[in-house]
Amino acid sequence: MSQATSPSAKRIYGIQRVCRAWRMARATVQRHKSLASCEPAKRGPKGFMSDDALLGEIRAVLGSSVFVGEG
Repeated sequence: MSQATSPSAKRIYGIQRVCRAWRMARATVQRHKSLASCEPAKRGPKGFMSDDALLGEIRAVLGSSVFVGEG
């Protein structure tokens, strides 16, 4: 919003005006802007092997099993 252009004045609104209109602290607006720009990290703990290697190991174990089907 602070980078949006006013249709009548043809100027950028600015962070100060946006904060007054939204009744929010500037730090809150800056924090939300920084969180929106970063990509979310992969959830969960890091394993000792990559996902592709783990998938290969799982398939190898399932392929060598004497049991067939589910249950």
